[in-house]
Amino acid sequence: MIIDREGIQKIIPHRPPFLFVDRITEINDTRIVGEKDVTGDEWFFAGHFPGTPVMPGVLIVEAIAQTGACLAPLPPAGDARRPAGDGVHGEVGAWPRRPGGRAGHGGRRGGRGRRVHVCDGSGAGGGDVTMAGDRVPSPAATSIHPSAVVHAEARLGRGVVVGPYAVIEAGVIIGDDTIIGPHSVVKSGVTLGQSNRLSVGVVLGEEPQHRRFAGERSFVRIGSENTFREYVTVNRGYGEGEITEIGDDNYLMSYVHIGHNCRITTGVTITSGAKLAGHVLVHEQANLGGQVGVHQFVRVGRLVMVGGGSVLRQDVPPFVLAFGVPAHAYGLNSV
Repeated sequence: MIIDREGIQKIIPHRPPFLFVDRITEINDTRIVGEKDVTGDEWFFAGHFPGTPVMPGVLIVEAIAQTGACLAPLPPAGDARRPAGDGVHGEVGAWPRRPGGRAGHGGRRGGRGRRVHVCDGSGAGGGDVTMAGDRVPSPAATSIHPSAVVHAEARLGRGVVVGPYAVIEAGVIIGDDTIIGPHSVVKSGVTLGQSNRLSVGVVLGEEPQHRRFAGERSFVRIGSENTFREYVTVNRGYGEGEITEIGDDNYLMSYVHIGHNCRITTGVTITSGAKLAGHVLVHEQANLGGQVGVHQFVRVGRLVMVGGGSVLRQDVPPFVLAFGVPAHAYGLNSV
């Protein structure tokens, strides 16, 4: 025995009858093993499969969690409670578990994640339940600069970083690991997926620039892993319930403007200063050069490349190289 019941109560705040670890038998920087004695007289057996007592699975999970809490970093001197921090990945062996049986649980590291090796349970033995697991990193905490303004009804995922003087309005949803840069504004009606990056001064979800807009409810939907460089603006849809949509893995350079009801699909690159009017559709992996202007309702095909300074007044077929004012096709994008 390494840590007895009394020692465990100095580490975690749990107390009987809700303490489900009796001893720690193995502990190091990455692994811990604990045991719980099960006699059959415990309060939780009453009424739980009468005549065939089964330890409730939720209590087994609780026991694993308590064991894992003992693996957390040591508290400051004089502090009898361990701070919340790292977690534990564990798994239960053969079930159901009854008094007089022993369930063994073991763990090992497995690359970026953690893989759990589950030992076989045995119906005979001293009536112990053995729990074990590996240390795993805590989810990245959300970081909000003190000068940022984040509405209480905004929903921010794990690992979100909100920079100085950023503003996030009510109802905004921001996925895990997204970075909101300084002075950026995310308006109501915007949903962002995971791992997006907003640089300085990005504005998402501002009202559509349309004379007939009357304040109707509309939206911006953005996927994951997009980059919005300095001062990109994306207007929400025009019309009740309408959406401006940006997919995944797009790169919008500085001062790009995306008008209302546009749809940018996947892997699109839009170079600095390009402006898209309303209802424009840009297909996968298209590339729009700097200062390109796109007329409303124009469709840009897949893998199109448009030279800088061009003006698109008509649809551009897939795989075409286009340039000019107005733009003309100059061949196929064969690269």
